[in-house]
Amino acid sequence: MSKRVIDPSIIRRMHLFRPLSNQEIRIMITGPDNAVVKYNQGDIIIRKGDPGDCMYIILMGTVEVLLTGRGRAGLRMIKVATLRCGDYFGEQALLPGGYGRRNATVRAEEPCELLRIQKHYVNRNLSKEVDNTIGEITLAELPQEHKVRSVLEEMRLFKSLKPDELVSFKDWTEVIKVSAGTLVTRDSKPSTWLYVVLEGKVKVFVTNSNGEEIQLTTLGHGNYFGEFALIPEYAGKRNTEVRALMECRLLKVSKSYFLRFLRRDPLLYQAISTVGKSQIDQVNWHRRKSDTPKPGKGSTQSKPLTA
Repeated sequence: MSKRVIDPSIIRRMHLFRPLSNQEIRIMITGPDNAVVKYNQGDIIIRKGDPGDCMYIILMGTVEVLLTGRGRAGLRMIKVATLRCGDYFGEQALLPGGYGRRNATVRAEEPCELLRIQKHYVNRNLSKEVDNTIGEITLAELPQEHKVRSVLEEMRLFKSLKPDELVSFKDWTEVIKVSAGTLVTRDSKPSTWLYVVLEGKVKVFVTNSNGEEIQLTTLGHGNYFGEFALIPEYAGKRNTEVRALMECRLLKVSKSYFLRFLRRDPLLYQAISTVGKSQIDQVNWHRRKSDTPKPGKGSTQSKPLTA
């Protein structure tokens, strides 16, 4: 540990700490549980999957963000980002609404000094502001490339990805932001994209003959939709509609690449096909049920015979 003096203005330039005054930052920096820590080249600072109890701000040196990828020799660590002086990491596991665990491994690329801030300081100082701006922080300010790679690497749907395909995900995906109420997919419309929810929530629904929306489910972070219509046997058209319940960030995966990955994984292909047939039956059942006339709504329901 070190007694290095830290200029509060350096910390305040970071988006996560902009709401705090210099005095609040000084209190955080000098807190008894927080400290400047040193790491040697090659040291693991945080490991993916571990519980998150603190975050780090880089004061000197560089670190590398690593994800696990699949290669010919099996699993290996792939470098997806380099962070330098003034950058921070580890905060995602601390923010309200998060999963509480690290979503990547971070290793010292060279000797470095970091300011370690314990979880309770982050929550105490930012709880009010995070409640008001969490959408802005998680949707706009967290490293997008890091988040997308982490989601792809964790999803069963993309287990057949090769390391170079994971690194070059921008070539076959697109990240979009949609506002609350946006209709993302329409029933019976041609389908060319698979969607993965990075942030926010969407609802999946069908519309009956009276124009009423029948909600089937809601989907959040890490869930996906639109896959059935991309499989050849489903004629390339949607059979449900999806609307954003709040501001969302979605990852669009092109049909050609999705099918390429899927064909490498016959078991997954079969599972998606089977679930797709079941969903069609479920959708049709909900439509028939909701279209059934109800008593008192102009129905011609027969009265029971009496003696």
